Amino acid sequence: MYFVVSRVLMLMISTHFYPLNGEDVCFREDVNNCENSFNGPRYLFYDVNQSEGFNLRRDVYMRLAIFMHRFSGKNWKLVLPPWPHLYHWKTTLINQDQLPWNRFFDLNSLKQFSPVIEMYEFFKENGAHLLTIDNVFVLQHYKDAFIQKNWNWNDKWSFESCNKDHDYEKSGNLIRSWFWGYSNISAKNMRCVSFQGGASLLIELLESTNDRFVMLDNAEVVLHDHFGNNEYWQCRQSMKFAEPLVQEAKRFMISVLNHSSVEENDIKNEKKGKRNAKGGSYLGVHLRRRDFIEGRPNEIPTLEYAAEQISDILLSQNLKIVFIATDAKYEEVLELKSLIQNYSLVQYSPDTNIVFKFKDGGIAIIDQIICSNAR
Repeated sequence: MYFVVSRVLMLMISTHFYPLNGEDVCFREDVNNCENSFNGPRYLFYDVNQSEGFNLRRDVYMRLAIFMHRFSGKNWKLVLPPWPHLYHWKTTLINQDQLPWNRFFDLNSLKQFSPVIEMYEFFKENGAHLLTIDNVFVLQHYKDAFIQKNWNWNDKWSFESCNKDHDYEKSGNLIRSWFWGYSNISAKNMRCVSFQGGASLLIELLESTNDRFVMLDNAEVVLHDHFGNNEYWQCRQSMKFAEPLVQEAKRFMISVLNHSSVEENDIKNEKKGKRNAKGGSYLGVHLRRRDFIEGRPNEIPTLEYAAEQISDILLSQNLKIVFIATDAKYEEVLELKSLIQNYSLVQYSPDTNIVFKFKDGGIAIIDQIICSNAR
């Protein structure tokens, strides 16, 4: 994959801290001797392990967005990392790098919950073409985090030597790395931080420096403070899908499935009370194949058994149509159709223009919207 090649080619190094010079470094241990000469907004950048997929990246966003929702009085903004070309985005011949979040989510809805900003908005807001991040904190687990006897969890963090090689290399007075694939971004300093705890612990780390531009790498190390509480669901509800994707899903449901009522994820509507939508008169199925069947061959049904389950549910719900969201090969879809001949099997099969417009990530979301509106 492209990102593996690009990162491997970079110099792998183990030195954990690159100070530009003594005057420019301001950490917790000497913060009283530093002056914060800038009173404007400060920016928190972040990235996750390059091999992670869409759902983990969405969840890491939630951990940080909820933190920033609480922390916003400190004049920080969370900069959304552009989406790289993910493993499951298989379409070639189209550019699927550095995609902004507004391709997939309603940016205004995200901003109603948390002070977030796109990368392109950051450059426009600051009137700059170059970005030099003041401090990069590479998060890591404590070496003995999961092997201690009689181990008790406690939230903590500390500056430590790096546990493994990384992609940061010294270039003159600056540090170069992946930085979301941008060649105009560099850093002054980088330190590895052993981190164990929820996102609220980040307050201590951010207040250990007076810098304006701070980045968290491997942000997936940060945990949810509370999984499933009121703030969690407020954040989740704010993650409305982008309107063009909703409209394309609605177009398909009207024209193919004879269903036009899209259940949207809206905070204001949620506060009105329980939803009463029944969904369209079809069954929604996510049939996962390819990498899933290769990685867990003994844990998933055969096509024959999948067809049996689908037929049983269609019969019990008095439905005639099944919508299939799947990464299965064309031959497997034909086989599945032959196994449920008494029913209509439908897929969302966009033409080339639609794929170019919405990219693979957008197509997957359209599939999800259609599935989520099934009876």
